[in-house]
Amino acid sequence: MNGMVERLCMNVMAGRNVQPCMDDEAQSTINMIGAVIYEVTDGGTEGMAAVIGFVTLVLAIFCGDLYIKNRVEKYIPARGTGKCEQKMLGGRLILRRHHNRGMILNAGERKQPLVAAVSLALTAVLTVVFLISLGHRGNNLLRAGLAFLLGGAFSNTYDRMKRKYVVDYLSFGVKWTRLRQVVFNISDFCIMIGALLAALAGMRGA
Repeated sequence: MNGMVERLCMNVMAGRNVQPCMDDEAQSTINMIGAVIYEVTDGGTEGMAAVIGFVTLVLAIFCGDLYIKNRVEKYIPARGTGKCEQKMLGGRLILRRHHNRGMILNAGERKQPLVAAVSLALTAVLTVVFLISLGHRGNNLLRAGLAFLLGGAFSNTYDRMKRKYVVDYLSFGVKWTRLRQVVFNISDFCIMIGALLAALAGMRGA
């Protein structure tokens, strides 16, 4: 898996098409990002080697979460229709299908166009910050945090623009009912991890 993602990343930065887990629109977006990264690193082998891990991480999160979401949409019935839940790890995790038309915990679900626009704007800003960080050596903790944030942001923003909702699929099998009813996806966890790493990098820098 790691080898496939690394080859995918190299193809992106070399400007070649990539098709293992995405449609034409997603492929065009990733190829455009690869072209920008190629310019940031001046096309040099040394520059590419310095950022390959971070770009691979972004692509792995985006492609991996998109793959899971597509599988969930295809094979997991909606709530109230058939077997809509599957327990994993002895019931510690619950796999289900949920369409989130707002932000976290469905906040703003009645204003889906606004939520999508804000998500797209924040993702664009984050992309610029990430690309700028790739042009500077050091502070790998910050760049790792930005990579986690950007991978998760790409996946959820792509959902909001393409499907008009975000596919969530993971819940915790705990006794606390309110937490048990909350549904996440991998990108949500990556965004939280990225925010934590970026905050730690900021504290260390201060």
